[in-house]
Amino acid sequence: MDCMYTYHLLNRTYEVQKFCIWFLAGIFQLLTYPIWQTVVQGAATSCYVALHPNLKGVSGKYFMYCNEYATSNLATEPELAKKLWDYSRNLVKSLRHS
Repeated sequence: MDCMYTYHLLNRTYEVQKFCIWFLAGIFQLLTYPIWQTVVQGAATSCYVALHPNLKGVSGKYFMYCNEYATSNLATEPELAKKLWDYSRNLVKSLRHS
């Protein structure tokens, strides 16, 4: 009898958790819907930068919504770039050996 009651409580707890996650996901989607993009819109900038003839040879620039934008000062700081590169390299090395 105790096992059955425990199973029932665990099942109810799981159902409540599932509902809460679904409910919170729904609220999140509702609040962020205005900034969503379709697949085509999301791929547009990548395709534009990769294929547009006027951008041949362009490198190190930041593009968003098919337009070039200025980068922040942090994005052009060589010391920070080196730290990020070293961290990324060490992370990849550690993943390969796992």
